Amino acid sequence: QDNVLDSLGSLLDALTNLTEVNISRNRLTSVPLGLGACRNLTRLQLGGNKISAAGFEALALPFLTCLDVSDNGLQ
Repeated sequence: QDNVLDSLGSLLDALTNLTEVNISRNRLTSVPLGLGACRNLTRLQLGGNKISAAGFEALALPFLTCLDVSDNGLQ
């Protein structure tokens, strides 16, 4: 959190057992597609980025119970 990340590239591809990801307050403009490989995620924090389009439909996260997308450009 609190970085200047604008993308994560393929960083998440190898981290498939993550249960929590906090990439809030960065410069992401879209939901990182690599999050779809993290099937055990229960908490995902994306607040305070520059995400303007959802794109969450590409993610199949069956255990996700907390999703924060506050303070983005979503409408």
